[in-house]
Amino acid sequence: MGKVSGSNPDSSNFFETRHLADEAEERLQNSLQACPELKTKCRSERPVAKLCSFTIYCICEKPGAP
Repeated sequence: MGKVSGSNPDSSNFFETRHLADEAEERLQNSLQACPELKTKCRSERPVAKLCSFTIYCICEKPGAP
């Protein structure tokens, strides 16, 4: 335990996330087809895709949120 790499354990996982970015994009498109209402509810026509635990969540920013 004397060696310190200086990087977080999640760093290695970060590269995997980048690698899955393309696949995430496809899943996002599929999600939009399954839930077209997301496009109308979101301020932007392209909701933000977040890859978390290999699951994609559509994050919509509400304009003027209280």
